[in-house]
Amino acid sequence: MPTRRLHRWLGALLLLPLLAVTASGLLLGNPRWLDRDRDAVLRVAADPVRPGVLWQGRASGLWRSTDAGGAWREVPMLSPPLDVAGIAVAGDTIWAAGAAGDLVVSRDGGAVWESLPGVPLDGARLRDLGVGPDGALYAWTTQGLIAGADGGTAWTARGDAPAVTPTDRIRALHTGWWLGPRGKLFNDVAAAATILLAVTGLLAWRRRNGRR
Repeated sequence: MPTRRLHRWLGALLLLPLLAVTASGLLLGNPRWLDRDRDAVLRVAADPVRPGVLWQGRASGLWRSTDAGGAWREVPMLSPPLDVAGIAVAGDTIWAAGAAGDLVVSRDGGAVWESLPGVPLDGARLRDLGVGPDGALYAWTTQGLIAGADGGTAWTARGDAPAVTPTDRIRALHTGWWLGPRGKLFNDVAAAATILLAVTGLLAWRRRNGRR
């Protein structure tokens, strides 16, 4: 029947935007899938004590230059933070924090590094890291400011969380982050299942109609 055939073609056409929306949400929630071969630079900080020394936060970890940016080398450590979004320097003490809250510190100018418990983010993402004149750390996150005492081993929330815009809410809903890390995982699994279901359904529809 013409009506049934039209309905089937409209359903097949609607699969294209459905797949586009689902795939884009999956990719927005996992940006490193697109940048797998690109070690993005996320943060650069100048060392106020050692002239010519620069610190660079990358997706792969922490990098250092000793000639004012002419050449860069990865800083060797056992457990480097990934997606380094914050670097703070106070004398010979250097902190580097990843976007997920993993935190390392060196107390001898960058020769030896040790891992700290990390910044408690509760599903948020770290955006920057600073140090005050008293040695206190300050982490700016997607949910507001967190102050760290005792060299970054004890943390306390400070002030109100930044205002969430409608665009932020839509992006969080689209990627699954509105429910935190578990919501993102659920969104990824649901998106992959939707894509698989749509593709297999389209193939079955084409095979069925090709026999007629």
